[in-house]
Amino acid sequence: MRPTHTITTNDGIAEIETLLRRFTARTPSSRTVLRIASPQPEVFLRETWLALAVAAAMDSTDAFTLLSPGIKAWPVFADPDFDNDETPALSLAYLLTLQTGGTVVPDGNDALRLPLEVVKNLVSVRRGGLAGVGGRTQRLVEFDGTEPVAAALREHGDYVSAFKHVVVSMMRRVEVGAIARNIDEDLTAIGKSDLIDFLRELHSNGYAYARAAGAVRVLKFRKNLEAKDQALERATGFPLLRDYIAGQRQDRLNLIEASVSDFGPGILEGFRASEVGRGYDDWADDRLMDKLLHEQLSSNADDPNAGRGTVIAIGAARRIEGFVTLRTGRHWYVLDGSRHDAERMVPVPGEHPPVKGTHWTIIYPDALQS
Repeated sequence: MRPTHTITTNDGIAEIETLLRRFTARTPSSRTVLRIASPQPEVFLRETWLALAVAAAMDSTDAFTLLSPGIKAWPVFADPDFDNDETPALSLAYLLTLQTGGTVVPDGNDALRLPLEVVKNLVSVRRGGLAGVGGRTQRLVEFDGTEPVAAALREHGDYVSAFKHVVVSMMRRVEVGAIARNIDEDLTAIGKSDLIDFLRELHSNGYAYARAAGAVRVLKFRKNLEAKDQALERATGFPLLRDYIAGQRQDRLNLIEASVSDFGPGILEGFRASEVGRGYDDWADDRLMDKLLHEQLSSNADDPNAGRGTVIAIGAARRIEGFVTLRTGRHWYVLDGSRHDAERMVPVPGEHPPVKGTHWTIIYPDALQS
């Protein structure tokens, strides 16, 4: 009898955290099945937390299967609907399952399995790592061990220039009216230049740690255009985020989620394994995490600018009145940039099950709302 766990349409991150705790505390099993009842991320941050559940399940079993009723017609990808930006095959949970040796099938139909090589060709080769053609979700995906840097980042000059080009292009699609108002002109005025610098540093850090483990890395933008009441409902299970949304001054919102996820070693694990980190062996985890987040401390001792990412993030989040969340290892931190007294990231109360990798998200209001 293979254990089957279900994540329902309405389950938010609180329910998924409970499932994470069960996966990390249980005795390893020979086979596990995780059924995602809805392929769409109905609540904020759900796509990232679904992937965290997949990673935890796969670490506690010898064989893993991900079921979803949203998958159809996998073998050929000839259906034009596959170009929809919400296609389940492009989500982090599905890509992670495939890249780490699991099986993805439509719920109840083992005959239609999703072949890894087809998805690699679609995402890495045909699209250069860019996934999502619509105006709701944009992703830069790197999960092919033979192509650790997306082809889209090997164009447009050096890495810094290429990254800015790609991110600005993604922002143009998810921000309402971005093309009309010329998004390039408002980058400095509303703090988004700092936001791009922050995302680039996180992306670069993910590459440094995740590539050695052959791990998945995804940069994602998601549009959330809806009434405030709807946004509050989709923040169920995360009171700190609900407080942030409740504080928005408009009744209709476009909250943009910009996230960077990698499934390599977490922040503490990566730092402690470095030459610099060995000098902090006697530091408790909480104390060291606080120092890594709020002071210029990095495992890269040769780069005088290394370790500035979170300092930049705090400044950027406050300028654009964004909400930042970080989940790594047993740690979960947030910053509400709409609060004028918010100067440091603070831990989410309670004890949290360990997660694989490092996962940052900034949720910020569309500039048109200002």
